[in-house]
Amino acid sequence: MAITKIGHMKAGRGGSAQPLMNGIAYVLNPAKTEGYLCGTNCRHTDAEGIYHEMLDVKSVWGKQGGRVGWHFIISFRKGDPKADSGTALAVAQEFCERYLGVDFQYVYAVHTDHEHIHAHIVFNSVSAVDGHKYHYADGDWEKYIQPVTNAVCRKYGLEEMEIVPGAQRMKGQESGRPYVEWAAEHGRGSSWRKQLKDRIDQILPHIGKINGLKSILEFEGYEVKVGKDWLSIRVPGCRSFIRTTSLGKGYSLAALAARCSAHPDYRWPDDGKRVRPPKVKHSGLTRYSRPYLSSWQKQQFALAYKRRRDCPKNWELRRKTMKEFRQMKRDVDFLIRSRIRTFSELAAFEEKAQSALRDLKEQRKALKEEYRPFADRFLALKEYDRLQEMDALYMEGYEMLRPDHEKREEIASLMDIPEVRKKQEEYRQRIGALDAPIRGIQKELRCAESVAEASRTRHARRQELQQWQDLKNGISEPSMRL
Repeated sequence: MAITKIGHMKAGRGGSAQPLMNGIAYVLNPAKTEGYLCGTNCRHTDAEGIYHEMLDVKSVWGKQGGRVGWHFIISFRKGDPKADSGTALAVAQEFCERYLGVDFQYVYAVHTDHEHIHAHIVFNSVSAVDGHKYHYADGDWEKYIQPVTNAVCRKYGLEEMEIVPGAQRMKGQESGRPYVEWAAEHGRGSSWRKQLKDRIDQILPHIGKINGLKSILEFEGYEVKVGKDWLSIRVPGCRSFIRTTSLGKGYSLAALAARCSAHPDYRWPDDGKRVRPPKVKHSGLTRYSRPYLSSWQKQQFALAYKRRRDCPKNWELRRKTMKEFRQMKRDVDFLIRSRIRTFSELAAFEEKAQSALRDLKEQRKALKEEYRPFADRFLALKEYDRLQEMDALYMEGYEMLRPDHEKREEIASLMDIPEVRKKQEEYRQRIGALDAPIRGIQKELRCAESVAEASRTRHARRQELQQWQDLKNGISEPSMRL
């Protein structure tokens, strides 16, 4: 059985057609095809030549923007004894001849780098015959594309795929369902969406509020984010989040809340025990409230504690406040770790750290000057390593990669590769031994500057308050008491 999957390539910034070039190069990648490369209705057989021919057609008809190309994949079921490389090659060829004909420039190849055989087809979005752009409409897959694949499979004795309306959809379309969901309903695989939908349906009758659903899912290992009118949930093992609104009509926030029962607590269906959603505990600062802290350190601690205690309920303000609290907590950690007990000690620490940082940067600058004569050889070594894969393919018989092989041989003849590699490793170790302490000092200086700035701001405010108090009490010359 073979299924045809559909995708498109859009022009990049400034109308660049680089995505089309990337698609062609991917199809013709010799590391994936094991020699099963096929021609096109273009004159060239290399990726760059095919790409420029397609650009010429776009330029003639003045249609360089929008979707620059289309990418079809004819994928065969894993373990099908009839779906070998030769058969897949013939299926892809006949599909292109029947569906694309002579209107569009195309390139196709069979990839054998995975357990299941599959063929890739990339074709120009602009017709070389009359200049019209290929247009995919909703429903074309089930009306035109998959029927062609089924007809070709029938010719070569392969199983045909049952066409279910809406089973295949293009990226970016909201109608229809992915094939994996159709397969799951027919017992041919699993679907993250179906798994999530079933779990939500199990939980909703046993909770009283929507917050209970969020807490229970997080307790079970799901990641949950609250959106405008949906929940974004990542199932354990799934790589992306799923919006609940994509599960159906009854899965928006309002619909989920309406489906909750009147019970205030969640009851597990199997044992009937009452389990309250777990409470989230925030890390505090109580471990620092010790008698050995100086009054100035206790002041920094108290300010951080108050900031955490007075955190507002508004989500946006809360996020901003918690960001400030985490910075203040890092500052308190820094003061205690560095044994800085007064503001004068903080100033002395900054001066000492700045001096050490200047010394380390001077050492790093001198080290770079020492190794500057090796810069060109290091770049050549990087190019030598980059060409290693192409050189190995050339040795296996891919004659088209001879220029890469010759370039690599030329680099090897101009310098001693093992010696340059040893020198490069030595440079990396020496520069790394300097970069690590530089980053550490810079991090501590940022904390010190943050504490100093906050202390200066509080000092200025106390001065303004004292001046105002003195003027209020009728004192002509305000006191400078702190």
